[in-house]
Amino acid sequence: MIGSGFSSVGLAVAPIVAASQIPYISMASSAAQVTPAKPYYYMTTATSRLFAYSMAQQLRKAGIRRIALMADNGGFGQEGVRNVKELASRYGFQIVEEIIFPLTSTSFTAELTRVRNSNAQVLWLWNATTLAVTITKEAKQLGLRQRLAFTGGNASPLFLGPACPEANGALINTYIGPVAQYVRRNHPSRAIALRVNQLLRKQGSTFNYDGYTAIRMFREAMLRGGFTRQRINTALETRMRRFAGPGGIYFYSRVNHSGLQTSSMVISAIRNCRMVPVPGQPILQATRR
Repeated sequence: MIGSGFSSVGLAVAPIVAASQIPYISMASSAAQVTPAKPYYYMTTATSRLFAYSMAQQLRKAGIRRIALMADNGGFGQEGVRNVKELASRYGFQIVEEIIFPLTSTSFTAELTRVRNSNAQVLWLWNATTLAVTITKEAKQLGLRQRLAFTGGNASPLFLGPACPEANGALINTYIGPVAQYVRRNHPSRAIALRVNQLLRKQGSTFNYDGYTAIRMFREAMLRGGFTRQRINTALETRMRRFAGPGGIYFYSRVNHSGLQTSSMVISAIRNCRMVPVPGQPILQATRR
């Protein structure tokens, strides 16, 4: 099975996967799905922990110390909050506002007014639904001076289209796929992601890349291991190390069912409604002087 891109769904089906022993590849970001690693259950996309750590590194480089944290009450949002809190002291962050909202919300004027009136330098949002568009537009309407920071859950034309031009200037972190054209030419994921874009006849989204990766992973696991559930699971655990997908390089093992590492993450700024990587990242293509 290739699973949902919604973390709450992924967490809910985990016991069923374990009981049925059906190889399952999730497209959702919650690290709790695979922490600890569970037989038959894997992930394609970056975990919320990877999103947290890669963005934290960029914010620290930019001199950011005071953060307003805003998240939904679903699996992805709540895990994002926990991850940021865990790394706050390590990166010297002060969380000056923490706002948790239900996925049934329709307006965020009161919450964003709190952020506007705080001394936060950045509003870090953890939400991968259309509510992120509403928050982005209302933040602009209220005149927030804080810079917005998004996760890869927003790395999709479904967000960038309706959220622009208000999203311009925000930071967003993704794995390689959505910004593959900027990645160094010898990286294997670059050619794969660009090929997927060509097949789609448009810029792919995180969800396109995750679905493609899951299909290719199952195919390779069957070819390398066999066609029973147990053999597919064993192949995913033991024979897929350094598997290249459009999102990055995977390092599955018996204790690691998420696969991706920080080396497959890219921080971008949204410019003219497009993601443009922040200069200086080792994974990027060298620019001519």
